[in-house]
Amino acid sequence: MDKLYLVHGNTWYDGYGYCENLYGVFTDRKTAEKVKTEVTEKLYEKEMHNINTHVESISDIEIDILEVDVNQVTDIELGGYVE
Repeated sequence: MDKLYLVHGNTWYDGYGYCENLYGVFTDRKTAEKVKTEVTEKLYEKEMHNINTHVESISDIEIDILEVDVNQVTDIELGGYVE
């Protein structure tokens, strides 16, 4: 069965809240891993200069890869903020 790889993650680091971003959908895991690394490094560089951030190390940046089957109905929660 064919797979797709969604690169996504929370980009809100200024206290309470959650902002889920999608960085791409890829047909091979290797490309998805490369994009995940690039996005993680880019977000870390941006947030380490933000005085309001909760980012102290690159491990605080949480970008994930979600593997899904092509042409299959699914119900996957990517994240968000509910009060």
